[in-house]
Amino acid sequence: MINLRISISKLHQWISELHLYLGFFISPFILVYAISTIMFDHKWGTGSEPKIVKEKVSIEIPKDIDGLELAKYIMREVNVSGEIEFLAKNLKQNQFVIPVMKPGQRTIISVNLGDNSVEIERLHIGFLNALLYLHKSPGPHLAGFRGNWFYTRFWKWLSDSTVYLLIFVSISGIYMWYMLKSERKIGFIVLGLGCIVFILVMFAII
Repeated sequence: MINLRISISKLHQWISELHLYLGFFISPFILVYAISTIMFDHKWGTGSEPKIVKEKVSIEIPKDIDGLELAKYIMREVNVSGEIEFLAKNLKQNQFVIPVMKPGQRTIISVNLGDNSVEIERLHIGFLNALLYLHKSPGPHLAGFRGNWFYTRFWKWLSDSTVYLLIFVSISGIYMWYMLKSERKIGFIVLGLGCIVFILVMFAII
């Protein structure tokens, strides 16, 4: 019986510490999603004019590669990094366009396949738009194409981990609340109010 009590006490301690420190760990990511959600709802930060910088260079373009492989080769040659959003090839104008995105900056690479000239247009969209991009990234569109930049894949892993850890923090928080008998009554009241508000909102929407 004593050993059981010691084991339960250690379990409580482990859950409490994990709840605390994992909560600290995921708090920056939750803030990113929380702030960007408010920005989406109120359209904050989307109306600012981006700072545009243009340049033009010439490079050697190999003939034996195409598509994503060619796009990555061109990006290395012109020193541009980021997530390739999509690829657009205009056969009539003999042009290859590569829009590249990373937090705070969108770059459009326009390649003239006839004379190997490359026009690079950098749009500096600012910190607030960077938060919006992180909220949407990598996103469900072109799922088989997205994640062509290492940091996009890394952010996806962090986002998924944040969700799983948030579920754990929520469940462990309920567990710790339930174990405190003095807090059960007020906890049930607040939980009940939350459920009622949720049901009313869902009823109104549906």
